[in-house]
Amino acid sequence: MTWTPDTVEALAKELRELIEKHKAIPEQCHAERFSSIHKIGSHIIRLNPHSALTWALEQIKEVETERDTYRDMDRQSTERNRELIDERDAANARAGAAEEMLRQIGDYAHDKSTGPVVPDALWEIREMAYGTIMEAGK
Repeated sequence: MTWTPDTVEALAKELRELIEKHKAIPEQCHAERFSSIHKIGSHIIRLNPHSALTWALEQIKEVETERDTYRDMDRQSTERNRELIDERDAANARAGAAEEMLRQIGDYAHDKSTGPVVPDALWEIREMAYGTIMEAGK
């Protein structure tokens, strides 16, 4: 390739366009990296445009790889959070069903018992069921 002012200017323009295109990355650290790439690349391009463009492209690829890695980690974290929320909701549903069952047992024992005047086994079952519900609510 013959280095003419037009060639150098075309490479510089391409480098500037690539850097501007990648400045849209929202992560602050990547924006800072692209800014430093732009500054250093601007100085190098005056000395050797081809090397500057190659260097800048390599730097941009590194930052893109980092960005993709962080996005993958964020996606995996988000998926795990969803799984944990689903597990929590399922546990809450099971706890609600268990509490309702205890309430029904307590109500049945209350209706069939001779207590509290004459305590019997059903009155004790009632106390256990209602006591467990009260403890769980704390």
